[in-house]
Amino acid sequence: MDGAQGSLAQPRYLTDEGRLYFDSRDALSAADTNNGVEDVYQYEPTEQGTCRTAGGCVSLISSGRSSYDSNLLAADSSGSNVFFTTRQQLVPRDQDSLIDLYDARVEGGIPADYAGPPTECSGEGCQPAQPGVPSEASPASSTVEGNGNVKPEKKKKAHKKKHHKKKHHPSKKRKGTKQAKHGQGSAK
Repeated sequence: MDGAQGSLAQPRYLTDEGRLYFDSRDALSAADTNNGVEDVYQYEPTEQGTCRTAGGCVSLISSGRSSYDSNLLAADSSGSNVFFTTRQQLVPRDQDSLIDLYDARVEGGIPADYAGPPTECSGEGCQPAQPGVPSEASPASSTVEGNGNVKPEKKKKAHKKKHHKKKHHPSKKRKGTKQAKHGQGSAK
């Protein structure tokens, strides 16, 4: 046998005390009213658990009212936890008809009005708390020695001198004057 195949754990259906867990389509309890639909059962030998009937006791673990099959997966070694699947909505929080895994527990279980764990937070409500005010305040500016806020020196820009050329517009003569050519004047 291959080592990988030999290491597969087999589900437990029988405890050391003789409790047996199984599925049945037959109604083995008066509480099983869904004729022909598979349900999960427990058989307890006389004087085991709550059974005081000669020949042992058969009790229903799944609801017995679902229109869908319930299937046994496994039980723990003591029989205190029996795991089964069903599409039936056994708690108010279950709002779909998908297959769900349940744990039928001795002295446990889910109260009929259980709505599930608190809904998870979202958005800003999930942000961690902000750290508080530091225990030691920062020193005031009067206790700090130094030059204070020093303005950075601005670099001086090199200015280039611009040379402007005069433009002579011959059409713009002033009335009553004659233009002189290179310092020579003429008189009338």
